[in-house]
Amino acid sequence: MVGEITIIQRIKMQGIEGLDLSYDKAAEIWNQLVKDGLINESKSIELISDDYRLVKILRDDYGKITSINVSTPLENVDLENLPYEKLFVSRNFELNKNKGLVLLVNDEAIKGLDQYEGKVYDGKLDVPELVPFIGKKFGGEYSVCYELTSFDLNIYSLGRGFLNSYPSLYQEIRFNGQDRRIIGIENLGFVEKEDDFFPQEESIFRQRLLIYSEKLSSQ
Repeated sequence: MVGEITIIQRIKMQGIEGLDLSYDKAAEIWNQLVKDGLINESKSIELISDDYRLVKILRDDYGKITSINVSTPLENVDLENLPYEKLFVSRNFELNKNKGLVLLVNDEAIKGLDQYEGKVYDGKLDVPELVPFIGKKFGGEYSVCYELTSFDLNIYSLGRGFLNSYPSLYQEIRFNGQDRRIIGIENLGFVEKEDDFFPQEESIFRQRLLIYSEKLSSQ
């Protein structure tokens, strides 16, 4: 079952080459994970490559990589025994229901965009995708800046909704009458539309988000 497995991190890197993964590339990935604060003093990490193989990377006490082991393509039973706290998937890893893999996306909020919640965007942020919205209000009078589509771990849709502020990973949220925890955030881009609360006013723009969440265990 897809919902029984949670992959904890999704790193922002391209080009994990499976069996062709080099020591230099492995070191680059490892250093980026350390820089992002995702691992610390660990002597091993496990990555899922773009060809669905498990890549185990080991290093010594001095930080030198000593081995890179690549498995045969993963099966669901393999995932059940993986140390998920040290398991990472690449940025271009795609969700595959047939293989039973669950991805965790953690797209970061655009820095500085929150200052424009409910206000007109003046173009001062260095974000090319926001250029078309210069002079438009971000989120309208009620600052409802984010519209989301939510899915659970089994890829069942939980419906749509709105948020006033950008959500955070592991944030608790009540959705469709359930108390849930966010385990994935994906930026789907921005959209210009009529303000839901003031439909006669000029159009506004919102960020569209895809949210993955899990039901709290106490439920």
